[in-house]
Amino acid sequence: MGQWIKVETDLESSHKVRALMRKMGINKDEAIGLIIRFWFSVTRQKPSGILGFSDPDRMLDLLEPPPEKSKEFIAALIEVGLVDTDPLRVHDWMDYAKGYLQAKYGKNKAKYSAIEDQWA
Repeated sequence: MGQWIKVETDLESSHKVRALMRKMGINKDEAIGLIIRFWFSVTRQKPSGILGFSDPDRMLDLLEPPPEKSKEFIAALIEVGLVDTDPLRVHDWMDYAKGYLQAKYGKNKAKYSAIEDQWA
């Protein structure tokens, strides 16, 4: 069975999505699709949500395959508040990925606790 992350139904009306749309000149469906694809990549490559890069351009490695305007997308994610910069991590990741992480690391409580501690 696949793993799930939480996506709230009001994502489409979020001021952050609207800001991303304006910054990138894209429509709502494109913005939501890019955000969710980014989150999917994070679950596979950086499941803690902490990106661990000092250079935001390293986030390009998380985009599979990179969308057009990927550098612009990374900068916009930070500017609109979907990615925090100190440390570089997905904003409120534990609010959305907690269930996914609990399922993924359910038998390895130490691993899950270590991730949770990084967000304390």
